Amino acid sequence: MAQTCPEGLRLGEYRILHALGEGPYTFACLAESTVAPYRQVVKGLHNPDLAPLFREHLRQWADYARRLEGMVEVQDLVEEAGQVYGVLAYEPGGPLAEHWEALLQEPLSRRLALLEGIARILDALHKMASEADGSAPVYAALHPRNILVRLDTDGRVQSLVLDVPGLRAASQGSMTRTAVLTSTTLDPEHALYLAPEQVKGGAPTPASDRYAFAALAHHLLTGHPPFEAPDTLALYEKITKAEPAIPPQWAEAAAIFRRALAKDPSQRYSCQALLAALRREVEEKEQALWEDALRKLDAALQRQDPQAARQALETLRNLRPQDLALERRTRQVEALERATQAYATAARTLDEARKTAQTLREKTPDLDPAGLRARLAPNPGLPRPRELARRGRVGLFVWLLALGLFALWSWNFARTHTTADPAFQTPAAVLLGW
Repeated sequence: MAQTCPEGLRLGEYRILHALGEGPYTFACLAESTVAPYRQVVKGLHNPDLAPLFREHLRQWADYARRLEGMVEVQDLVEEAGQVYGVLAYEPGGPLAEHWEALLQEPLSRRLALLEGIARILDALHKMASEADGSAPVYAALHPRNILVRLDTDGRVQSLVLDVPGLRAASQGSMTRTAVLTSTTLDPEHALYLAPEQVKGGAPTPASDRYAFAALAHHLLTGHPPFEAPDTLALYEKITKAEPAIPPQWAEAAAIFRRALAKDPSQRYSCQALLAALRREVEEKEQALWEDALRKLDAALQRQDPQAARQALETLRNLRPQDLALERRTRQVEALERATQAYATAARTLDEARKTAQTLREKTPDLDPAGLRARLAPNPGLPRPRELARRGRVGLFVWLLALGLFALWSWNFARTHTTADPAFQTPAAVLLGW
């Protein structure tokens, strides 16, 4: 690819900066305009013999992009030495594949909302009629690397943009369907979203796009593609014969995904209908997550665990950033964190003071003018707390015994003054309480 995108190469008013990527038939380079302060993506062909087909392809998708909001704009066509180059708008966010792991940490509702733009474009595209034969246009290349990202000011994914698909020759010239299929799906990762009819060598249709969108939604929402295998042939076998693997936590949506990924193309949802069917499931799951995080937060506040409380609070904020009910709990978590930090600081200060007192005791055993050592490090000669407790228990027992004996003596003493028997009135009897 270094030869196809040499740095500094001039193509009309555009200067190549560096390579971005390549497919089986095309390559992409980052370029900048020499007449305006903008950057563009320049796409060209590995095989210049396909220039007429590529020119028509770019013009067709330039027309679609003008009519559909959310597609990358084709800004210019450049022809140099028999080669055709397409100049496309540059999206600095890069492909969705580069943000995949970060998006999996976003709330389900946000992931679903990001897919709505792609669903709207695909459904609108399928309603158009091709100028060539009146058939509906087909994207036929839906994949996280063909979906571009627009970022907000904080660097988070704001929206998704559909890139112009690579050159696809269904049955033109020597490029047969089998050749196209084989050349674009050698890697299992690039075959994850292929419909069963495409795997069998059939031409892609709008239903194939719907299948690819359903597979993409399954992957982005559940975190797993509908089919996984160690190699391409095993993956093809599953796509054409097996049922999609639905994670247990998504069992309630299994029927929705099975219909969206049906082997029969006529059974599949439209892209927007699929999202509508999934929206209720997503809302129920997020409500369950919200209630669970709320319980964890209250429990963490009760046991005064600032780390667990902060984690639960961030989960709640991630689910509902604008929820006013979190303001009171946010103040509680912040107060707990401040108190915990203050106690930790005080404990460190006290430990340092005790170490200082110990050092002073060792260096100046007879000097303590401020009584510092006595306050921070108790005198080893004083009884220990356990010894004091033991002595207290013994003392209490002695006092109770003495009180019992006194009560017995008093009772007997009183009885000696009420009896008529002279034997109980002797001085010895009175003294002993008889």
